[in-house]
Amino acid sequence: MFVASSHFFRSEFAQFGIRAALATLAGTIPAFLAQSYNFFTEYRGVWITMTVVLGMSPTTGASISGLAWRCVGTVVGGLCAMAVWYIVVGHVPGVIVFSLVVTSIRIRHCLIQSDLDFYFFLQDPRRV
Repeated sequence: MFVASSHFFRSEFAQFGIRAALATLAGTIPAFLAQSYNFFTEYRGVWITMTVVLGMSPTTGASISGLAWRCVGTVVGGLCAMAVWYIVVGHVPGVIVFSLVVTSIRIRHCLIQSDLDFYFFLQDPRRV
């Protein structure tokens, strides 16, 4: 029993899971303290948890690469939002319709890219 659990906790998957759990716990500690609960809820501290869960990767390189691509995506999204706002001159119905058009174009591109990533993921025999 102890030998099996020691092998499990030495695996890279278990170590990543423990790191992710501890990072999530560290980010949510203010929610459980009476002095900081109001601050945590007022400033939407739950986003700390979401960011940790979505942003962590098993390796440092993957985390940094993911961070860089998320920053690029944020800038591109902001530029698209500004373009939509100024193209339709701030008219709300136009913003809604044009935002859907721009979003559908971006989502289509992301789905194609994620399919390619998944394809290369399956090519690695260690993962199948």
